[in-house]
Amino acid sequence: MNKKILRKRVLCAIVCLAVALSGIMFPTNYAKAAETEVAYYDWDEETKALVKKTIAKNQCVLLVENTTQWIGAEGGTWYYLNQPISIEERITVQGEVHLILGDECSLKADKGISVNEDENNSNKLYIHSQSLDEDTMGRLTAAGEADITGWNVFAGIGGDDGKGAGTIVINGGILDVDGGHAAAIGGGYNGDGGTVTINGGKIEAWAYYGAAIGGGYNDFEEEDANVGNGGIITINGGTIAADSGYQGAAIGGGCYGAGETITINGGSIEATAVYGAGIGGGNTKSPSSDDSRQVEKDSGNITISGGTIKTESYLGAGIGGGSYGDGKTITIKGGTIEATSTYMSAGIGGGYCGDSGVITIQDEAKITAVSDAGAGVGSGVEGNVNSITVDGGEIQATAVYGAGIGNGEKGNGGTVAIKAGTVNAKSSYGAGIGSGYCGYSGTVTIEGGIITSESNKGAGIGGAHCEEGDGTVNIKAGTITSKSTYGAGIGNGENVGGVVVNISGGNILADSQYGDKINSGSKTDEEVASLYEGIRTITLCGMTEQTAIDSVDGLGKYGVKDVVTFDNNKLYFYLPEFDGFGSITADDSVYEGKIKSIEKEATFHNYVYTKADNKLVATCKTEDCVSYEVTLNKPSDTEYTGEAIEAKVVVSSPDYPTPEIKYVANQGSLTDGKPVNEGSYTANVTLGDHTIKVDYDITKTVEDPENPEDPENPDVPENPDVPDPIAKVDVSYKTHVQSIGWQDAVKNGAMSGTEGKAKRLEGIEVSVDTDADLGIQYTTHCQSYGKRLEGIQIVIVEKDASFDKEMGDIKSVSDKAFEAKEGKSPIVNNEATSNEKPVVPGENMVNVSYRTHVQTYGWQGWKYNGAMSGTTGEAKRLEGIEINLSNKDYDGGISYCTHVQTYGWQGADLKDSSTWKKDGQMAGTSGEAKRLEAICITLTGEMAEHYDVYYRVHAQSYGWLGWAKNGAPSGTAGYAKRLEGIQVVLVPKDGDAPANNFGGISSANDRSYIEK
Repeated sequence: MNKKILRKRVLCAIVCLAVALSGIMFPTNYAKAAETEVAYYDWDEETKALVKKTIAKNQCVLLVENTTQWIGAEGGTWYYLNQPISIEERITVQGEVHLILGDECSLKADKGISVNEDENNSNKLYIHSQSLDEDTMGRLTAAGEADITGWNVFAGIGGDDGKGAGTIVINGGILDVDGGHAAAIGGGYNGDGGTVTINGGKIEAWAYYGAAIGGGYNDFEEEDANVGNGGIITINGGTIAADSGYQGAAIGGGCYGAGETITINGGSIEATAVYGAGIGGGNTKSPSSDDSRQVEKDSGNITISGGTIKTESYLGAGIGGGSYGDGKTITIKGGTIEATSTYMSAGIGGGYCGDSGVITIQDEAKITAVSDAGAGVGSGVEGNVNSITVDGGEIQATAVYGAGIGNGEKGNGGTVAIKAGTVNAKSSYGAGIGSGYCGYSGTVTIEGGIITSESNKGAGIGGAHCEEGDGTVNIKAGTITSKSTYGAGIGNGENVGGVVVNISGGNILADSQYGDKINSGSKTDEEVASLYEGIRTITLCGMTEQTAIDSVDGLGKYGVKDVVTFDNNKLYFYLPEFDGFGSITADDSVYEGKIKSIEKEATFHNYVYTKADNKLVATCKTEDCVSYEVTLNKPSDTEYTGEAIEAKVVVSSPDYPTPEIKYVANQGSLTDGKPVNEGSYTANVTLGDHTIKVDYDITKTVEDPENPEDPENPDVPENPDVPDPIAKVDVSYKTHVQSIGWQDAVKNGAMSGTEGKAKRLEGIEVSVDTDADLGIQYTTHCQSYGKRLEGIQIVIVEKDASFDKEMGDIKSVSDKAFEAKEGKSPIVNNEATSNEKPVVPGENMVNVSYRTHVQTYGWQGWKYNGAMSGTTGEAKRLEGIEINLSNKDYDGGISYCTHVQTYGWQGADLKDSSTWKKDGQMAGTSGEAKRLEAICITLTGEMAEHYDVYYRVHAQSYGWLGWAKNGAPSGTAGYAKRLEGIQVVLVPKDGDAPANNFGGISSANDRSYIEK
């Protein structure tokens, strides 16, 4: 007993003894006699918390000894416990009753409290405490009543023999409740759990065949008897210890009962069971050798979004089905969870011989799942995987004979999909992810996340150890480390064949001590290297094994996530074909070489760079390679002629390409990154971590009309032919790209479209800018109208001149230059336009464009000028954002800074926008399952002098917030709420803010930033 309470009770006993000896009479409840109002805690649905309220004392019924009928009038009757009492007979609740447990007062209900189901669902018991301090909260002790056989067939609090429970809501207090064949809190013998909601308090619940919280024992006579189910159980808070000693779930169904509906949003929970699940269904088949009864009952629908949960079962799942019971729908969105099956069942999923059900793990869930022969997450022994999806969270899944994630021993695999999150999966005889011992792996698909998967006898990812096999592993993206001792890193387990491996992307390290790193059937490493379309092998001279790759240049737009080193000093690139020169930076060294990936192999050499004036020296540190020099010189002619004037780069060895020059216009202007017009410029060339540069001026040639330099003896023909002056012509064009929309215009040979993204062109606009009397005509070849752009012809003609449709043996089949599907627009999310004269909104104004990286979906298409980017109603977090300005009429740009889960504000200084991301750079994260929580956006340079930028976000729980402006934060702080959508709008300086109802969206909250 708490020492504080003990001291008070001893003092109370001394005072009572003194009063008795003196012969003075006081009221029995003297300690609370002066009260006029009674305080209590109740659940507030809006704030999702317990709040303190009061009720007049004269509106309460004072609870006294042996009050066995608690009758609730319409609107509820309030009973107030303000002294320690004991009630020997069973208490019956009729109607709606509220019980306030006074501080330091106790009620002992020797035969429990009946809250029985009825047709009108009118019997309801609400239990309230006066404080939330366990040292002072009132106490309720209740035990179920036994029948003549000695079985406890009445729930401690809930249904009578053969009755389900009504509604029980616990808002505080210390409760010690026992059941037996009935639930401790919930259904009686052969009764369902009713509706049980726990918002607070400290609860200890114990039962034997019934659930500790949920359904009673189902003593069915027919196999389809539908009783003993858990009912509707909701836990929002409190400290709960639930224990079912034999066959019932700790929380959920009783013996032979289903879990039904279990929702956990918070609280601290310990749930222990034998044969039943810790949380979920009860046992569905008798463990006795002389009793062959079995019913088909499952875990029910389990949703967990918060709380600290530790659950354990023997022969049942930690969370899921009881023995011989399946999982049904298990969704875990949050909380810190330890789920263990000590024998034959899954940590999360199916019980012994039970299927996994549909398991979804996402958002901020932190899970540790452990089993011996069942899967850590998946099915029990001999059970099947229905569907497992990991779309976020942190997961540690461990098994011995079952898979870490997948099926249990001798089970059949279904579908395992990992899209995001951090996963660590281990098994001894099964695969880390895939098949359990002697089972089938089914289909494992990995599309993202950070994954570590290990096994001893099975594959890291794929098959298990045994004579069985089969299955498919598809890896499309993600950062993956997959290892085994005797099985393949990815593929088959020891002594097994038949798993098919398909790899199309990802940062993959696969390794095995005695087996193949990656295999398909019984193929070797070298054979596997030629199996997959796009695989490349690059040999690195001088690199140590498994060297971390910092960057990849010259190999196209790939990046470090597509590359991994193996212990044979080879890099495996899951990339398209490439033919050219490339470099790799690793361990502060630069490796360069010629690559011809069509032949699947190339050699790189290690270089060290030094600088001297306008010269870079590349010294080779490995054998059989050539050192070389790069020299940067000013252009030989610096007189402006209307064309770009570039610096000169000389490379001493023909084996190496000319490095890229980057120009800075100190005074003047750049076109396509090159110097044009008179002015002052700097040219820069970089190799490794060294840069050389030269400065030069471009001057404009001016003729002096007063003193022309005529030749002494001009040879002028009598009738000279005067040629027409060469017209200056600029051709501008822009393309409509799949999923991106119209791009910015480029001109004079610059590329329009995309490269390496497999995006089709769907439209093009071309115009000329010239002082000559010229125009332009162009035609395209389209796949079945409005689909893929497959060809184009462009010709310059005299202004307004007609042009034959037939040219170069090609004849147009349509008079229309632009064909849009009815109701469609050339710009994504804009109004429809005419096929004859398509209009591009915003083509004559400055545009703000932005796109977001969304949970599950990845990067969305670009949105413009206030269009919503993100999702609505899908509970998907924003993870990254890119913002840019186009068609600017002033110098300057746009900068932005995001607040990211775990990392906080990403800018080095929130008050200094120069430390933020800018002009199309990515802010946030990708592939880390981290939510954006807030954002700041501001304009820079002259753009900030002429425009204001407004923005607002959709925040989890709050909806759309109000508009923020010019660098002010938008979102939330300290609440761990995800951003789900964003709008960004440019407004002329000091103009009106966008309306609350902008773009069909209205803000639900005036505040733009909500801080704890």
